[in-house]
Amino acid sequence: MDTLSGFTSTSLGYLLAYILPGLSAVFTASLYSRPIHRVLLKFEVAGSDLGLFLLVLMASLAVGLIMVPFRSFVFGKVFCRHTEYPSADQYKRLNDPATLQAFRAAVDESYRYAQFWGSFSLVLPFLAVGILKGDWSQFSGLRQGISVTVAVIIEVTLIYSAVKEFNDFARKSNYILS
Repeated sequence: MDTLSGFTSTSLGYLLAYILPGLSAVFTASLYSRPIHRVLLKFEVAGSDLGLFLLVLMASLAVGLIMVPFRSFVFGKVFCRHTEYPSADQYKRLNDPATLQAFRAAVDESYRYAQFWGSFSLVLPFLAVGILKGDWSQFSGLRQGISVTVAVIIEVTLIYSAVKEFNDFARKSNYILS
């Protein structure tokens, strides 16, 4: 248990918001790129190669961070364009330690999940196509239909969940900063 003593809700939030979507995107890229596939295959075979682990971790973080502007555009400008976020003046209230603590809790408990679902919704179409493309011709018409339907249901659920959580976070933020 001591190895997890430094793991906090903020650490989990960063894992959810950046590293997991980035790792998903790196894996998805391996379905389309032989060099990336070879690196991940080497990682799988190497077992406990710390250097390779750090490379994959850093690549996941980098890709997760690169996804931020795309996620921000898709959700901020398209799906959540009518959401009322706190004003610049309201953010000045974060100077109060109690307000800052409540706001950070809202970020950790709401916003990070919205970030994960939003980012993963950007990766899922490519992931689904990448997984299905290899075996598509071997699928029956029914299995093809079920596969596409399941992917669409997951995608819609991710988008709905991200939008709901972004809106809930904005509502909580407005309340905390009012």
